[in-house]
Amino acid sequence: MNNSILLNTQTVRFETHRSSTPEFPFIIHPRVTRLKSVFGIHENLELLCFLDGEGYVLYDGMRLAVRKGDIVAVNSYSPHQIISDGSLPHFCLIIDKRFCLYHDIDPSQLIFQPLIRDDPQVTALFRQVMQSYDNRDDNWGTARIKSAVLNLLLHLCLHHSTPRTVDRLTQDPSLEHVHRAIGFMKANLSQKLTIDQIAASAGLSKFHFLREFKRITGYTLIDYLNTIRCDYARSLLERGQCSVKETAFVCGFTNCSYFSSVFRRHTGLLPSQIKAHKQKVSPE
Repeated sequence: MNNSILLNTQTVRFETHRSSTPEFPFIIHPRVTRLKSVFGIHENLELLCFLDGEGYVLYDGMRLAVRKGDIVAVNSYSPHQIISDGSLPHFCLIIDKRFCLYHDIDPSQLIFQPLIRDDPQVTALFRQVMQSYDNRDDNWGTARIKSAVLNLLLHLCLHHSTPRTVDRLTQDPSLEHVHRAIGFMKANLSQKLTIDQIAASAGLSKFHFLREFKRITGYTLIDYLNTIRCDYARSLLERGQCSVKETAFVCGFTNCSYFSSVFRRHTGLLPSQIKAHKQKVSPE
């Protein structure tokens, strides 16, 4: 997913999605097969439809087993991550909050059922969204997608949601601190960050912060920082924007050998392999 962090020292920091626009207020990934997604927290409602395979979603402290046909609704501000031992293709739909509010739906005031299974109607409605996306290039493509998403959203509101009675951010105060730390890290990926700096950005003592970060995200702090750095590095290499050395520097690695080692551990490939593949498939 193309995520960034909106930093505001006076408010909670959270992930926001840069790709959606008022004209197309969705982010859609039609077939994601990664074995382990990056831990995320964001304001917008995210819907995942699993197309094949088996795996699980770490979700708000729960471990949801998922299989072909399952739909997971990721509520606003809910920590989540997808993990599988094998291929787990799924369709990812992120609905901009502005689209929901325009239609008098506030996802931050609702709790959607996390795991939706054995509801033929919601499956059919999600299939309409996918089909509309596949045929999006005709004259009415965007309107068709908006209509399909709204029908799906209304069904979920009517049959798979309850009013939110407790503010998500006050229910677990440590979430706000984790949001701040994630924002600080993503805004400073190219810098040499220390644990003390990141803990200070979160407003917690170092050891308390490390415990809470691990509890909420399932990652150690260093693993998470390396993961988001490697994800960003891979996107740069796949777009052919930087050399391996430049990519290492941009992503906060001062040593190319260490960068290659960390990158291989997180992606299973060397940076040079990504770069070589990009050059091979690029048109002359």
